[in-house]
Amino acid sequence: MRTEDQLPSSIPSATRFGSIFDWLNKILRPYVEMGPFDAALFLTLIVFCIEFWAEPQLVMLCSFPVIVRPLARSPIYWLCITVVLIGSHWHLWYLAQNHWFLMGYWSLAIALSLFSPSQEQALANSARWILILAFLFSVLWKLTTLEYIDGRFFEYGLLADIRFSPIGLLLGLDSHTLTANRELLNGFVYIADPSGEVVLSTVAGVPVVAHFLTWWLLLVEGAVAVVLLIPRRLISDFWRHAPLIAFLCSTYSLAQVTGFGWILSAMGMCQLNRSTKPLYLGCYLALFPLIFIGKHPGLRGILQYLNILETPITSF
Repeated sequence: MRTEDQLPSSIPSATRFGSIFDWLNKILRPYVEMGPFDAALFLTLIVFCIEFWAEPQLVMLCSFPVIVRPLARSPIYWLCITVVLIGSHWHLWYLAQNHWFLMGYWSLAIALSLFSPSQEQALANSARWILILAFLFSVLWKLTTLEYIDGRFFEYGLLADIRFSPIGLLLGLDSHTLTANRELLNGFVYIADPSGEVVLSTVAGVPVVAHFLTWWLLLVEGAVAVVLLIPRRLISDFWRHAPLIAFLCSTYSLAQVTGFGWILSAMGMCQLNRSTKPLYLGCYLALFPLIFIGKHPGLRGILQYLNILETPITSF
């Protein structure tokens, strides 16, 4: 009797963790039964509504399928969304944000995949190649840009970019120094005839961290492209999804571009299938609120709330 009484407290840690994962898989099972394909479609519609909230024609088009659900699988309807999305920004394409182009490609890919007899596989293939090309071109641009390779891009960001202010604080820069750096740049950029140079205040750890961020981003972006190039049968689900999830978590906790992160998450979600463990779907679903929190309020806002960052850092 004594041995039996002690059994519950002697369960190995691995078994306990296994029970937690089993519980998570059970909770996420309904989303798997819905299917990553449908989840990606509806999340894309929601992202479009949020991203283009100031454009009522797009919001109306993208919100209606949430009510009339068959429209979400209508290729003609998605072609209409694509035409309105591209047409609304065509005349100002040079002012459009980078991820708006990605959204246009993605919307067109959804429309074309819905014409296919194998819709889920068609969209998964489209998402895979869009991700491969996006990350390959990103790595190529970085490798051929001297200002990025030598670390100056992130060094500037740590000293003057408002999004990197939490890292700057951890490195020893105080909020007054960061604000002064930004005011110096404001005075330099917004004068009629800028000349000379601006010397920003820094600390010893900034160049080291800047080089780490430089090569970390190159490594993780290259890993995303490489693992997606490998046929699915030759690589496990973990290695297929881990680089993209790591990229999204590490990048969009600082880079406050929610639309970019959300669309990449939807594309990654399309790489799942019904036989994949629900935990991977849970990771992608969790990224949507995490990316949002990364911007609203963001790390800077959280630090201000905790009184760690006492002086507001003015925006650029």
